[in-house]
Amino acid sequence: MNAKDIAQNVIKEHRIGVLSTSKDDKPNARYMVFYNDGLELYTKTSDETNKVDEIEENPNVHVLLGYSEPNKKEYIEVRGTAKIVDDEKTIEWIKDVQQKTRIEDSATLQVIHIKPEQMIVHSPSLDQPEVVTV
Repeated sequence: MNAKDIAQNVIKEHRIGVLSTSKDDKPNARYMVFYNDGLELYTKTSDETNKVDEIEENPNVHVLLGYSEPNKKEYIEVRGTAKIVDDEKTIEWIKDVQQKTRIEDSATLQVIHIKPEQMIVHSPSLDQPEVVTV
């Protein structure tokens, strides 16, 4: 299996990851639930959170997905750009794919869309971490 296939499997199998943003040159990381369309990632948020302001000020983000003991040691680092999406079509899609998760009031619900530029794939099946450019 090549690095891109491993990255796709990690995205498919792992929904909870860490989203890191930056404010005033200081990192800020938090756990998020991620959904995907191919290699592009989406996560929901409220328009009242710090991450919305942070992304609007600096759209460069970092996401960690994967790695669960004892058997799933693959994980990926996603470096990309994020934008806040508040269109009804994307919000409805998020609601559909996350039916079992609590939904915030649609008036404040927004979606963060992360377009990967580079993924660093870590896997025991690779000799060393491999970079996948998207």
